[in-house]
Amino acid sequence: MDLYDVKLALGAAQFGLVYGVTNQTGMVSDEEMKLVLKLAKEHNIRTIDTAFSYGKSEKRLGNFDLEPFEIITKIPNVNGDLSKIEGNIIKFILKSLERLNLKKVEAVLVHKSELLFSSIGNEIMKGLTRAKEEGLCKRVGVSVYDPDHIRSISDNFSIDLIQAPLNILDQRIIHSGGLKYCKDNKISVHIRSIFLQGLLLSSPDSRPVYFDRWNHIWDIWKNWLDENCFTPVQGALSFVNGCSSFGIERVVIGFQNMNQIIEIIDNKDTKAVNFPEEFLHIDQALSNPTKWKM
Repeated sequence: MDLYDVKLALGAAQFGLVYGVTNQTGMVSDEEMKLVLKLAKEHNIRTIDTAFSYGKSEKRLGNFDLEPFEIITKIPNVNGDLSKIEGNIIKFILKSLERLNLKKVEAVLVHKSELLFSSIGNEIMKGLTRAKEEGLCKRVGVSVYDPDHIRSISDNFSIDLIQAPLNILDQRIIHSGGLKYCKDNKISVHIRSIFLQGLLLSSPDSRPVYFDRWNHIWDIWKNWLDENCFTPVQGALSFVNGCSSFGIERVVIGFQNMNQIIEIIDNKDTKAVNFPEEFLHIDQALSNPTKWKM
């Protein structure tokens, strides 16, 4: 996707959790969080992606002026009597709004798409639809790990927004036809995990031992970066920029510190180049965090 057209979104997991398999710095401090939000406004990054399950993220964000931003949040797992699910969804959203110190958000997503295939799926969507009708959010949608869920969800529910992973090692949403399907059916797409929880940016000595079994892939990645005179951030963004024809609306960027965000902003328009064929079909035990067994 060409980032002249697609805007960045700020991933807020790091505001509330020690997030990322390569994280060695912990949560972002209050002072750095203030600087991050200031930098985001200065560079027209106006979307923040958070969630009920991101620890203190919503509460900490609520300490700042969020009016300049579009906030996207996600509801957690829900359970209980079927007759109470719709109401519980509204309660979750109201609690999120209270923590965020807002009257409404841009979008509310189901955090785990599997919930929509369960016996309470219809009631969950009723709750989200009601929240939209009552003006608590502008759009509703779902966050997916498995791109094959996209068509099934869209066939059964009216959704405005899909969030899904996409990076040079995880191209499932392209190969499955999910991106094209969303474009054809006017469903907005936000992609995440463009750095694969920081793995694509990590050095061999900071990479967990679990991933050593794919050293041949890391060698190909390093050689490709060297051939194109790319840093890891530039390489990851180059791939993402090569997907411009799919009309992706936002690129959610994760980060560990201020310097990483500055580097991402400075290199957001890195040119798209051809990438190795070995990256087309990667073992999901590497590319899909839900399959990691560490």
